[in-house]
Amino acid sequence: MYLSEDRISSVREKLKTFFDDAAWHAPGILLFDDLDRLIPAEVEHVDSFRFRQLAECFFHIASKMLKKHRITILATAQQKSYSLVPNYKSLCSILKAIMSCGPELVKKSVSNVDLLSVASECEGYLAADLKTLVERTIHEGAVRNLQNNVNEIDFLLIQDDFRKAQKGFIPFSLRGVKLHTSNVSWTDIGGLEETRKVLLRSGLLLYGFPGCGKTLLASAVAKECGLNFISVKGPKLLNKYIGASEKSVRDLFERAQAAKPCALFFDEFDSIAPKRGHDSTGVTDRVVNQMLTQMDGAEGLDGVYVLAATSIT
Repeated sequence: MYLSEDRISSVREKLKTFFDDAAWHAPGILLFDDLDRLIPAEVEHVDSFRFRQLAECFFHIASKMLKKHRITILATAQQKSYSLVPNYKSLCSILKAIMSCGPELVKKSVSNVDLLSVASECEGYLAADLKTLVERTIHEGAVRNLQNNVNEIDFLLIQDDFRKAQKGFIPFSLRGVKLHTSNVSWTDIGGLEETRKVLLRSGLLLYGFPGCGKTLLASAVAKECGLNFISVKGPKLLNKYIGASEKSVRDLFERAQAAKPCALFFDEFDSIAPKRGHDSTGVTDRVVNQMLTQMDGAEGLDGVYVLAATSIT
């Protein structure tokens, strides 16, 4: 539909044609596939003014047509950052809707399962993930039914079926995200009583000589608090190409948001956040600015806890 070299007037005419066609067939649904290619998020870009004009054009035409005609607009986006991830209550409602439209045994199981408890274990799941989860749960329930020789009429899904179905299941938002499974608990760490108390109160910077247990402590925090754990070494974020290091930081925080609740641990933190002005290239200064934007930006870090470690005391 849209080419980057198209004039604004040309795009406006195409949009009018689509909306006029939808109005003629109203009531109806108008679907814009990959809308972020036409109207991306406003960023510092050579075409940012053009994109702003396109966004205003789209909004003006859409709002005008929606007032006059019974049209519903749906849109998809390529970027994961635009995904609308539902909260616990929404997840619970989606689960209930999926089960209510399923086979008879699944419909009957709605009142037999604590769906809010199931939803609390589905952080980051999309509707498609929940549909797959229900299908896996039905399979687990069928296996249990065969093993226990339960009468098919009395067969209902139980909480444990959902628990088993979640084992090994990776939702779409976490595919490609390398999570570290932590098996370290407080009992594996000797001493450091005061450090533990401080760690549980807030995210902070751990410092000390190599081998004193900084990484072990961070791993234990994730296990004890029931968090996913992403660990990255500072130097791996640095790149020789302009803008690539900042992009690595943005991508890392996006992965952490997708895996929330999550503990994000930066090892060898001094390599990416030295004293400002000490880097002649300015790379680390830009990385620090990007990290501050991610941590203290307008959107905030909901469900992501940042820890860091350095050997410089």
